[in-house]
Amino acid sequence: MASDALANISDEHRECRDWSHSWTPFRAWKIKGGGWEEHRLCVNCNSTLIRLIDKQGYTVYRRIAYADGYVLKGLGRLSANDRAAIRLASVKAHETGQMAE
Repeated sequence: MASDALANISDEHRECRDWSHSWTPFRAWKIKGGGWEEHRLCVNCNSTLIRLIDKQGYTVYRRIAYADGYVLKGLGRLSANDRAAIRLASVKAHETGQMAE
C-alpha cells in the first residue's frame, strides 16, 4: 500500500518529493560533436541530474539517477492522494505551533 511506503521514506526524500529537488552544479564536460554533458547533484537527497546539450544549447537527453532508497519499488507513479499525504507529512514535520497573522 502506498501510504505504508510513504510513511517510511526519509526526511530528505520526503522534502524532494514535496518541493522538488534542489540542484546544484556538480560537473560538466565537452562531448564529441561539440555538446556538453552536465551533472547536477541534489543537495537534499544526493540524486544526480544528467543532461546532454548540443552545441546550440538544446537539451537532447535528460534523466535523473535517483539516490538509493528514493524510488519506492513496486509503487509506480505517485497519485494525487499520495502527493497530498507527502505535503501534509512535510508541513507537519516543520510545524512551529505559531499561527500566521
